[in-house]
Amino acid sequence: MDRPKQVATRAKPYGLNVVPDKEMFEYTDPRNEAAVEARWRPALERLGITILGIRDVPPQLGRITVDGVEWELERMGNREYSVPESVYHCIRSAEAEGIQFAYWIWGEEQFTRPKFQPIQEKQPARATYQEIDPIVIGVIPTAPSRGIWCLLGKWFH
Repeated sequence: MDRPKQVATRAKPYGLNVVPDKEMFEYTDPRNEAAVEARWRPALERLGITILGIRDVPPQLGRITVDGVEWELERMGNREYSVPESVYHCIRSAEAEGIQFAYWIWGEEQFTRPKFQPIQEKQPARATYQEIDPIVIGVIPTAPSRGIWCLLGKWFH
């Protein structure tokens, strides 16, 4: 072994190897998203979590179609959300596998409905309440506000 190579293999400045890890890339590297997906795909498949793709996380409401149903999306905050036990266990199982979701997305099925207006109105019309059908998506980060969208649960009331 030649002298420079010997020095490089022994040197660990700041406790780090001189030779970089070939499986990790900076988030601006085009290979990063494929590497992150390859890392987490086996665990996600083992847990039965569907990968919806790699996408940007919308800062505001957006729409997505999953299994033919259109959902209106928003980022989840730190409030408490009620989910079925199966969805709760799916989320906890992913966390136990070390999967760290950086972003959480809540979606609600929104039916389109025409608006009607009477010609003469005697009383103000009352809004009718409609149950919403939710979806939960966890996002494994690949870059700021971007990542692998993972379907953690969807259900109908």
